[in-house]
Amino acid sequence: MLRMRTTQHDFIGGTVIVVLQDGSSIKCVDRGRRDQVNGESRALYTLTKAELETLSSIRIAFIRFNVKSEINGMPESACSAANRNPWGVRGSAVAPDTDYDTEVEVAKLLASR
Repeated sequence: MLRMRTTQHDFIGGTVIVVLQDGSSIKCVDRGRRDQVNGESRALYTLTKAELETLSSIRIAFIRFNVKSEINGMPESACSAANRNPWGVRGSAVAPDTDYDTEVEVAKLLASR
């Protein structure tokens, strides 16, 4: 799931590209599963078992996605979310300016199934 603060007329939509640290990428197709909740656009994208297995061994570098508007004539915004904790979020086990161990978390998720 992707989520970010938006106006009530904006939403996350279109193809999402998950770029991995080895330079490869995973393309996620928009299936229209989205909602607005408390000022956030939330969009759900599906991954195959093979893609999840790849994510369990290779860290996510960043994710590219688009924010679109329901208002005609408003331009689409290209966005990118880096796998980086720049502030040392309170309660986070991740130190400032380090990556999240996404591959470890995905591997735990797969092992629990």
